[in-house]
Amino acid sequence: AQEDMFAGARKDLVTRIQQAAIGFTALPGAPVIDARVLDAFAKVPRHRFVPGVLVPFAYQDVPLPLGYQQNLTQPSLLALMTQVLEIKPGQRVFETGTDTGYQAAILTEMGAEVFSMEIVPPLLEIARALLPSLGYRGISLAQGDGSSGWAEKAPFDAIMVKESAPEIP
Repeated sequence: AQEDMFAGARKDLVTRIQQAAIGFTALPGAPVIDARVLDAFAKVPRHRFVPGVLVPFAYQDVPLPLGYQQNLTQPSLLALMTQVLEIKPGQRVFETGTDTGYQAAILTEMGAEVFSMEIVPPLLEIARALLPSLGYRGISLAQGDGSSGWAEKAPFDAIMVKESAPEIP
């Protein structure tokens, strides 16, 4: 019943993502966010990926603090990043910065096989517990600095770099 309570909020978030995308399209070469990406955002319960005190803000188009000097990225920015990858079902995607697993869930909803690396152990442990509890299976998670890649799992069809690095690897 609680999940149903947030269905309208997810729908409203998708509308806000679409509105933000209109601004993106004013930029040369910026893609339109397609229905597959929007559908994934409509399905993933963002409120489950944030600390309890932030649940009332989960469906606002803003970054949210996760602790450990990390944030859950703003949904419209994640949607744009996801769109640019042009994910097709069955593709292998490497993601840097798992955080609590929200973007990994989005990519899984799109049919990707996800390999995600997180540098902050407590956030990785949240993702390891949360993703399976929400029914997301087959996501490979590891602790480490994703800027070095994940050679043992390569090659990948796409790479989503969500974290900054002091230099381009």
